[in-house]
Order: sequence, then C-alpha cells, then structure tokens
Amino acid sequence: MAGFTDGVLTMARSVKVQQKFSGLEAYSAMAQAILAACPVSPTAVVIETPQQYPGSSPAPRSQVQALEGVAGAIAAVFAPRGAAIVQYLPKQWKGQLPKEVAFRRILSRLSASEVVVEPNLFDVLAHPASKWGHVVDAVGIGLHHLGRFKTR
Repeated sequence: MAGFTDGVLTMARSVKVQQKFSGLEAYSAMAQAILAACPVSPTAVVIETPQQYPGSSPAPRSQVQALEGVAGAIAAVFAPRGAAIVQYLPKQWKGQLPKEVAFRRILSRLSASEVVVEPNLFDVLAHPASKWGHVVDAVGIGLHHLGRFKTR
C-alpha cells in the first residue's frame, strides 16, 4: 500500500495479515489490516483491478479471484468512511511495460523527500519478485492517479 498527502508520497509499506483465513474472511481480514495501517482516513482509495489478458501466461484463476475479492472488501471498508474508490486496469496505468521497466520508471518519478519515506522500495530493482514489487506497484498506481506517472 502507498499513501499520498497533497500529492506527495508519505507512506509505502507491505501489509500482511497475521492469521490464516479462507474465503470471504481472508478478504475482510486484508481490508481490515489495510485500514489499520492507514494513519489517516483517505479521501480516495486507488485500486488495481486484476485482469487476465488473452495470449498471456495467465495467473491461476483462483489468484485473480482472490485479488478481486480483496479489492471488493477494501472498497466495502473505505467507501462508507467517505473515500472515493477509483479502480484502474493494469493497462490503464502502466500499459504493457515489462515489470522491471515499470519499477524503474515508478522509482524515477519520486522526489528526494519521497525516496526516504521507504528506502527498501529500491530493493525491487535487485529482487523484482520480492514483496516490494507489490508496494512499488501501489506507488505507481498512486502516481498515475495523481498524473505523475506517464507511460508514453
């Protein structure tokens, strides 16, 4: 997850649920963990809507469904608190950029004051499959929503 205040990155972290849950309980637990990690009530929650593309090596359908469930639970938790829920497909915010190219571009958009918010973000350059990849994606989606991330 990533948080922005007045268009500036102020938080970037990985959120993990401490207990094992299944089904709807897992989605709710993740949404509640994200809510607990928010230092302030957001005015907008920006979510990547998972999508499988024809001809690509797709993630298992169960993984995509789980992401859709978490996205729905997040919306259900934050919308009643007044947050606007905004969703982007991957192709809407990062186009067809390869993961490593997208990570470099996202990180290059950060100011010096934003880089120090979470220096571990740069670990993704050496380890693209690490948990920091998800956090950098969250930063990228936020930058896109703010008009600070252009793919072309």
